[in-house]
Amino acid sequence: MNQANQTMAVLVAVSNVNLGTTLGASLLGVFFCAILYGVTVVQVYTFFHLSDDRWVVKVSVFIMWMLTTLHLAFFIETLYTTIVTNYLTTPADVNTISWSELGITVIEALLSILVRCLFCSRIWNLSSRNVYLITAILIPMVADSVFILIVAVKEIHWRSFASLAGPDMWIAYAGDITGLVADIVLGSSQILLLWRRRSQFHRTNSVLRLFIVYSINTCVLVTACAVITLVTFAIMPGNEIYQAAYVQLGPLLLNSLLASYNLRWSVRQEISGNPLQYPMISTDSTPVLDFGRKGTGNSSEGEQSLTVRIETSTETTTDTGIDCRC
Repeated sequence: MNQANQTMAVLVAVSNVNLGTTLGASLLGVFFCAILYGVTVVQVYTFFHLSDDRWVVKVSVFIMWMLTTLHLAFFIETLYTTIVTNYLTTPADVNTISWSELGITVIEALLSILVRCLFCSRIWNLSSRNVYLITAILIPMVADSVFILIVAVKEIHWRSFASLAGPDMWIAYAGDITGLVADIVLGSSQILLLWRRRSQFHRTNSVLRLFIVYSINTCVLVTACAVITLVTFAIMPGNEIYQAAYVQLGPLLLNSLLASYNLRWSVRQEISGNPLQYPMISTDSTPVLDFGRKGTGNSSEGEQSLTVRIETSTETTTDTGIDCRC
């Protein structure tokens, strides 16, 4: 009888909880994370199959892949524990923060800082080591990671996501805003630097336009996810819709980086495999055309002739306007 009463009490309590903004949001978040992870696996395989980057880059990509794997595993564990393991035994507050959700926050911080550091390395090369530009990028990037880690420490003491709406709300706001600024500065800097590398080579400009369009698309995608995260947190800080959107940022950043790496190889093959050819005028003198007027029947008439030589040669030039390793 007591067990039946306890079960009935739990059912009544759970019925008062909006499962759409808690378990439903987490379920959708897991689905999207799983899709992004599948794309990540393909990108990582392609990268290691084609890459001739330095070992530091390869090790970084491997570490980020492992972090993404843990990221998805923790997310699945959180949902499984809530729905299956603690079925009808948990309190009505189903958005209680677990240890795995704490791990997701830490992984998100590490993944974001690693991906953005590799993007910074590219911008460092494209900008000819512009210290001021890199500093402007590093400030919001480091600030975002610091705020995320502070939130992770705070989550140890918070009982649920509803605590985000308390006095420490400004920390989460600061983390979201600095992350959004870092992504915008990274994307816009890369686009502007690529635009400045235009040259007199038509094919170079075509390749640059390809990279620019791709950078714009990925920047818009990541920025849109960051904006959704910020807006949902501002409107609904006490549920898990914010969390479901936030956990997509790290995998999106990693996929953007890997896709840009993998795009280089086809572009490099196109550039190195088809050298440009331009006609040049040579200074040699071998007769090829002979225009003359000869006497007809009068042997005393002298022969007059005009010899003109026109020769063309081909100079092969390889367009090195783009360093596809950046």
